[in-house]
Amino acid sequence: MRSGRFLELASASLLAFGSALGGAEAAKTGKEPQHWTTVRSAKLIPPRIVNVLRSEFSSDNRLADVGEPFDATDVLTGLPQRRLVLAGHTAAEWFIAYEHGGRGHHLDLVVFNTQHATPKLVAAFGINAGKHDDANGWQLSLDDLEPILDGPRPTGLWDLHAH
Repeated sequence: MRSGRFLELASASLLAFGSALGGAEAAKTGKEPQHWTTVRSAKLIPPRIVNVLRSEFSSDNRLADVGEPFDATDVLTGLPQRRLVLAGHTAAEWFIAYEHGGRGHHLDLVVFNTQHATPKLVAAFGINAGKHDDANGWQLSLDDLEPILDGPRPTGLWDLHAH
């Protein structure tokens, strides 16, 4: 009987955990999901957003556009070290997801609040989303990012200067 009670408690805990994770978005995050409009060209990101992002980079502040060549490895050839994968916005925020080349080729996501005269960086972190292959780089959609963008965001900022 003791093991039956353990299984009952364990099942109840898993159900509660699953409900907390799988419930309605508003219940999960305390806010309604946002409606993001995506862009796939750096030329469509307002310069004031790009300028704040570039000011966060410690070296090589260039950002190659989607599909353009960039230095994906730590062998530097003079190409940009970062490449846009996907960007998007709501009325109050912009996000930019970009590949960052180097020994630890990875994907970064930054989010800016645009309700101020100068956009404010409110979230920056490395993410594991979408699909990656060496020939084509990252393939990412809004569906891949919505759980991150509309969910609770990690506290603290990823140190873009170190990356």
